Amino acid sequence: MGYAAQLTGKERRKARFNAIASAWCGCVSELMLDGNAIIILYITMLGGDDTFSMFSTSITGIAYVLLLIPSAGLSDRIGLKRSNTIACYVGAASFVGLALVPLAGPAARYLAIGFIFLYCLSRPLYVSVWFPLLDNFLRPADRGRFFSRMRFSYMILNTLLFFGLGLVMGKNPPVWILQVSIAIGGLLVLGRLYFMNKLPVDPKLGTSASYDLKKAFDISVKNAPLVGFSIYSCFLSAAVCSTLPLSIIYLKNHLKVTADIIMIITAVSMAALIVGYYFSGTLLRKLGTKRMVVLIHVTYMLVPFGLFFCNNNQTGTVIAIAALQFVYNYNFACFNVLFASEMLALARPGNKTMAMAFCNTFSSGGAAMGRIVTSLLLGSGMLASEWMFRGTKICYFQSMFLIYSFSAALCLLLLFLVPAVVPRHEDYYEPN
Repeated sequence: MGYAAQLTGKERRKARFNAIASAWCGCVSELMLDGNAIIILYITMLGGDDTFSMFSTSITGIAYVLLLIPSAGLSDRIGLKRSNTIACYVGAASFVGLALVPLAGPAARYLAIGFIFLYCLSRPLYVSVWFPLLDNFLRPADRGRFFSRMRFSYMILNTLLFFGLGLVMGKNPPVWILQVSIAIGGLLVLGRLYFMNKLPVDPKLGTSASYDLKKAFDISVKNAPLVGFSIYSCFLSAAVCSTLPLSIIYLKNHLKVTADIIMIITAVSMAALIVGYYFSGTLLRKLGTKRMVVLIHVTYMLVPFGLFFCNNNQTGTVIAIAALQFVYNYNFACFNVLFASEMLALARPGNKTMAMAFCNTFSSGGAAMGRIVTSLLLGSGMLASEWMFRGTKICYFQSMFLIYSFSAALCLLLLFLVPAVVPRHEDYYEPN
């Protein structure tokens, strides 16, 4: 019997509330960075170009690839709570520093990237303790509902915040509004620390000065279903993860949509996350993982294909882009709930910290690679700035959307690696 089953119903409810409250506090800074318009607008105001803006959204993935697995070893060595304390203090300080970079003058955009990178260094350590902490009070039957409710609630909060900010900003907002917003996001990370310190931890976990990182990694590598799901998540993330931030850059720098409209569109697309997180738990129970992952994949193919046809700044086109962002974020919410639920299901007991770090490393590595490649394509000029398709002028942004759609289609071949799609294997291997 797991530790979660030993807790009373009241203790589990209290732990779920504290976990959700910690997500309310911590998600503001994360959502600002992960494709939200605020950081992109901020970098642009500091003098950064399209490549600079897109690269800023890829740093999280780079940090995950480099540090998630070592962070898992560190958190098992020094303890989950202590690791989280370090991560939260570094994250809060980084975002406050990011808010102050305009004081540096011409070097501001470079310092901004530096503080973003410092913040991203704290995220792998936080992620390496988050899921193991949840596993202390979440029973298998509670996982889908918990992740759905948690993300649904924090997306309501963030949608209201960003929608209100869009109304306040106006068409050409002063940089101080973004500075205050970023600083508040950083200070809220300390609220995450407060609530996560209240979560129960299995006394048997403790700390392990003799933690064998190599052995834990070896166990994860030999877990074939975990490896298969991780590889699938990696390539799908690489194919489509740049869709949302690139569409924001497309609106801002190519279609010349004003900042207030972009913030409102961002708030509307975040509303999709609310709807997605609200229904994803129910969809997962009714459709099952197999059908849901196929539906999510097909949707990921269709959204960038739809963006390919959006080629002007007319009201109808802007509404179409907002609608496609809505669909993308709804789909993203469903995939996040499915991903978290599957990751907990595939992690072997006794090796959960490393297994989750392993899976997240692959997924984040794919996302980082996708956004780095997008940054390089934007900055190198490898794609034609314009070309004609049936009498219609196509720009390089639209070319990128078409590449994303085609890449997602190729990733259909990897669906057979998902354990829910092929749950049983009859492996055969005859070496030389």
